[in-house]
Amino acid sequence: MSKKAFLFLILLVMSLQSLLVACGGSCLECHSKLRPYINDQNHAILNECITCHNQPSKNGQCGRDCFDCHSQEKVYAQKDVNAHQELKTCGTCHKGKVDFTTPKQSIISNQQNLIHLFK
Repeated sequence: MSKKAFLFLILLVMSLQSLLVACGGSCLECHSKLRPYINDQNHAILNECITCHNQPSKNGQCGRDCFDCHSQEKVYAQKDVNAHQELKTCGTCHKGKVDFTTPKQSIISNQQNLIHLFK
């Protein structure tokens, strides 16, 4: 095999590998335990996120807590975005597990704030 063909093969494999781990924006890609609940009244709102939020993040942090980058007040201030308003109700049930609206300083990364609810 020539050196050019070998390099091409390596680049091809690396490109395909990145597609396998790319984020499509759906919570269910990584959190399959949510599947039985995703269409119930309380969780159906999670289906709407990818309607607008369908581009990979600039730092590749698929699934990061929304509030790591966006302040709670800024998101909730968007009164014309119904899905953002409905996020306010999540704390009704999940408040005992975690306050996912406020990033915490701890030995656990902020990624744990919202993500662990779906595992």
